[in-house]
This record gives sequence, C-alpha cells and structure tokens, in this order.
Amino acid sequence: MNRTKMTRRLILRGGLLALTMLLSLSACRDQAVDWERLDRAVIRVVAIDNARPGHFNALSSGSAFAINGQGYFISNHHVVENAMQAQVELVAVEAIVPQAKLHRVDIVWSSAEQDLAILKIDSWPLPPLPLTKAADVVKNQEVVSIGFPGASDNSPENPAFIDPKIKRGVISARQLFPLTSGGRAIALFEHDATVNTGNSGGPLLDACGRVVGVNVAKARSGIHAVDASGGRAPNQIGLDINEGTFFSIQSDELIQALRSHRIDFSLDHSLCKPMASDHQGLIAIVVVLALLLAVTLRQQRKHSPAIVDSHVLSEWYRKKWGEKMPSGHPAGFIKRDSKGFPKPQPLPNPTVAIVLHPEKKQWPVLTLQPGVIYKLGRDPNQVSFVIEQTDVSRCHAQLRWHERRGLLVMDLDSTNGVFVDHAKLANRVWATIKPGQRLIFGSEQVVYRIKDH
Repeated sequence: MNRTKMTRRLILRGGLLALTMLLSLSACRDQAVDWERLDRAVIRVVAIDNARPGHFNALSSGSAFAINGQGYFISNHHVVENAMQAQVELVAVEAIVPQAKLHRVDIVWSSAEQDLAILKIDSWPLPPLPLTKAADVVKNQEVVSIGFPGASDNSPENPAFIDPKIKRGVISARQLFPLTSGGRAIALFEHDATVNTGNSGGPLLDACGRVVGVNVAKARSGIHAVDASGGRAPNQIGLDINEGTFFSIQSDELIQALRSHRIDFSLDHSLCKPMASDHQGLIAIVVVLALLLAVTLRQQRKHSPAIVDSHVLSEWYRKKWGEKMPSGHPAGFIKRDSKGFPKPQPLPNPTVAIVLHPEKKQWPVLTLQPGVIYKLGRDPNQVSFVIEQTDVSRCHAQLRWHERRGLLVMDLDSTNGVFVDHAKLANRVWATIKPGQRLIFGSEQVVYRIKDH
C-alpha cells in the first residue's frame, strides 16, 4: 500500500472515530445538568393550622431544597415562621394523587435576621443540590429560579403543590442591606429570574445547577390614580406594580450557617461554562469533520479498484474471524453500479447475544455487534434500550462488546450511578463486566450472561 492510500485511510478512520465520539457526547450532553433531578430536590412546604382536624387550612407556604442526602433542607425564616406557633404544623407535600401525602418537617434552626431556615425531613431524603461560593458569580451571568409560585395554597388538590416552576434570568447587581429592622446587612443578589409568592426559600442556580442563592423577595413600587387635572383621585386607589427586580440571599450566608451547625453539604467552585457555547463549538467541529470525510470518501471512490478479488476477501475473513467465509459470500460481494464500479456488500459481522435477567422480569435478549455502542436509559429518543424507571437517567449508561475484553459498560454521568456487584463505576470510563456479575441501573438490577446458541 503506498503512502497516499495509507494517509487517506488514517484520515478516514480518525475522522470517523472523532465524529462518533462527538455525536455520542452531543446526544447525552444534557446529562451534565439534569434539570429533572434538580426539580426533585425542590419541594413545597406548608404551615397548616391544626385547630380544625380534617381541614387543610394553610397559613403560609413556600419552597425548600435538599442540601444533603440526610434529609436536611433549606428555606426562608418567613416561610416557616408561622409553624413556630402552637397548633401549627409544618409539612412538605409529596403527592396529591390519589390522596395528599404529607411529610412532617422539623425546624432545626431559623434566623429572622438572615431570613434563613434549616429544616429536617426524616421520611423524605432527596438528591441534594451542590453549592458554589458567591465570589464565583459575576454580573450578567445566567441564573435559574426554581420554586412553587402561586397564591392558591388552601387546596391540597392544587397541582402546583408538586410541580416546581423554572424561571431564567441574569444577575444584575450585588446588594447589601438588612432584611429586618435594626438587623445587620445581608449580602443579596439582584436579578430578573422571577420570584413570586411561593418561590421564597427556593434555590437560585447557575447554568451548571449549583446553588448561588436562596430566593427571598421581589421589589414593588406604589402608584395612585389621578383625575384629569392631575390631582389625586378622592378614593385614593393604590396599586402595587412588580418592577421585575428580585432578590436572593447569597450562598455565602447559607454556607456560614451550615458550617456553624456542622451540617454536611457539597461545595463546588469549579469553572462553569455556558451550555450554549459548548454546543456552538461542537456543531462547528462536527461540520468540519463532515466536510473532511466527504472529501476523503470522494477521493477513495476515484481510486477504488475496478475488480474485487473473492480470494482476497475470503483470506481477509479467515484472518479476521479465524474461520472460512461461508460459501456463496465472495460472489455476492461483486455487485456493480450503473457505471460498472463494484459495490461491495458488508462482510458478515459476528454478533453476541447478551441476556440480562432482572429479579422480577426478563429483559429482551440484546444482540451486540463488536464496536457498536448501545445506550440505555429512560428517554426513547436518546437510547437503544429503554429502562422505564424513574430513578434511571434519560441517558444513563452505554454497553459495548469488545472482541478481546468482552462486555464493557460506561456510566454517562447518570444521577444515581451504575454499580457492578454494588461497586460504583467511575463516570465516562469503560469497565469490563464478567458473566454472572450483577449490573445495577438505578433500582433495576440485572445479571449478565452470554446466550447459548
């Protein structure tokens, strides 16, 4: 083989490999920030007056979010203040169908000056949100507010009880002023990610899903109706207008409170790049690679041999698979197009039938081709095999059959991880699985073996 053909082949193989890796990364890119997981970490808390048993009499409600996996949550003091009275209970609402499911909430600590509260829900531990320091936040940075806005809090049938809302905005400024009369000045973020009634206590997140603040307030201004001459109307009508300016307590205030009470939390202050720029760069790389592959394939077609030797194909097959090519295949390879050029058909590619046996049901047999990647997860638009479990990520893991190593599995930054015999796999690293070992995707457990032919 001359140097030109060798170079062309190397370019083709390298381009195909790079393109495959980039497309695989693009298909599961949103796993870096799993917004469904963030939704599950934010809950609605309600102060209920128990003076009338059997009646859902809500005195106040707001939002809270999980800070660790031990059942600790964060909210505002003004959200839980009513629950400090006699005959008032603080509850978290998990479900409304077929009936309301409520969890008892204990107030571990609450500060009117900082307008922060640490809560404990022993019966409902949820996946926590990581924090980042306020110093890592800059002006005009994109932020997301998650919570339960709405004033219809007196009915447990209201869907808003279990469906948090997401609003986007940007950081406008840093503010420093007291939240209580005579109290110390509190560090706040001013932004335009909507914070309405019911959002209080919910998290303000950056583009990487990290908590940068706790939503606390919105700005309002008053106006009054006037008569035609410009004088004030006699009925003194007053209206409040939302100016679109909202405030969140900076994460440093929360970090200080958690450390003083020795409560575990996750702190992540790595660099956060906007998702949009990643996608733009990825698209540009894919376009360049596609053009490179098109040129290479065109050049290969011009230099393709006019005759395909069946003996050469048979010898290649024997060296590749260690056996003779089945009879009839070499002749089938020499198919010509309208211009007389040969149209080689793909060689038979040995497949491996994989059987995964869950404890309660049997999955279909998976037939894997060497070198082909098969994704598993909850989203049928992204994966080859769907696992219908709520604790399985949309693009959870991928399988691959390797000729020498056997079955390989990789965790695609899933929320609940991939386990092999209860040992958690590292993210984005291929691991070899032996027959008889147990694979765990969320709550789905399967045992792997090779199907007998």
